[in-house]
Amino acid sequence: MSYGDRVWAHLQKYGSITAKGIENITGTTCPHSVIRDIRKKYGADIITFVDHLKTKKVIKNGKETKATKRYREYFLKKCEG
Repeated sequence: MSYGDRVWAHLQKYGSITAKGIENITGTTCPHSVIRDIRKKYGADIITFVDHLKTKKVIKNGKETKATKRYREYFLKKCEG
């Protein structure tokens, strides 16, 4: 089973996956290339994505600052009809 097939199976089972999830499954740090291969194999419009921002407070050297994390989550489109 190829990396793309493993990610495809995960999408079918759970409906979504993050870039970090793709990295955990495939070992690659280029999740967009895995998604590109899946889109080529199964159809161009089956996967959408949403970019998320997550902000939390961090205390560093006695000062409170905000740390913002960006991550992308890929979703399998639901077929209507």
